[in-house]
Amino acid sequence: MATTTAPTAAGGLNVPLARIHVPENVRALNTEHVDALAASIALQGMLVPIVACPAQTDIAATGYEYELVAGFHRVAAAGKLGLVEIPAVIRDSAGGKADRAVENITRLQLGPAEEAAAVQAMLEKGLTEDGAAQALGWPKGQGHGSR
Repeated sequence: MATTTAPTAAGGLNVPLARIHVPENVRALNTEHVDALAASIALQGMLVPIVACPAQTDIAATGYEYELVAGFHRVAAAGKLGLVEIPAVIRDSAGGKADRAVENITRLQLGPAEEAAAVQAMLEKGLTEDGAAQALGWPKGQGHGSR
């Protein structure tokens, strides 16, 4: 998937926080993580931009310009700090639930229900069972219960 960016200090485009639709996430918001991120952002600014894509028509009709793909906790931390704009890398097409699930897998350990939701999202996107297992870091040739 191609990615477009405009030059900013954080490596992306500054996007108004109020214009970003935050869809349902695979994992729950970790308030301790949000607090730690907010403290870091207050001290150093947002060093890692979020990833978003243009909002689809139904979402754009509600006033949002972008849909969040990755950076769920960074958006929450920015909101907690009252930031108006945040750095973002804008992808040229929506990745949907599967891209968000893969992003979450690399960030924090998912629980069984969250793993199931991630696998379902990847299968709906068209990944094979082996592809979903690889994205989750499951050993090849072993079932989920064998990990």
